[in-house]
Amino acid sequence: MKFLLIIMFFSFTLHSNAQDKKDLAKVYFQRALKTYKELDIEKTTKYLEKSRELNGGINIEKNAIFGSKFYYELGAHKKAEEYFKAFFKLNKNKKSQIYKEMLLAYTNNLDAIESPSSVNKLIGLKKEKEKKEALENAERIEAEKEEVVRLKKSIRSLENSLSYISNKNSSQYLSMQSSLNKMKEKLVLLKKRSK
Repeated sequence: MKFLLIIMFFSFTLHSNAQDKKDLAKVYFQRALKTYKELDIEKTTKYLEKSRELNGGINIEKNAIFGSKFYYELGAHKKAEEYFKAFFKLNKNKKSQIYKEMLLAYTNNLDAIESPSSVNKLIGLKKEKEKKEALENAERIEAEKEEVVRLKKSIRSLENSLSYISNKNSSQYLSMQSSLNKMKEKLVLLKKRSK
């Protein structure tokens, strides 16, 4: 009976320890995602590898996806290859969209291993394009904000002017009212676009 209790105790302890490792691995993976968003490459690498260690390898699909993309972007193509291979062991559904996307990314990674300079140039061009698009988007948003402020001032001014016209059927009043309505419509469109 004592022997059975000892075996049960060790079995529970080992199971509990394994579960603790899985829980810790999840926390480290979440930290890796957070530090990646903060562009802290050192911590992202540290947390991703700690998660891998605690999981006993790359045996969770989302970890394999993130790790492969992270190391590819970093230029650590051999490391990315480990995560890509793990993904393909975990996901056998060749018809799924994620499988197809990862297969394409994997071939890009293989190309990068074979000829790193051309791929690095391509990555650099892609990043420059993304940076340019982000700046253009920020400028557009700023211009729209300025337009909203200008329209609000114009609307207030026009409403104030309309309040002084006594003949609501005059051509001047109707023309100004039409302009006011157009400004309000434009303001509504700008506000919708900025959401």
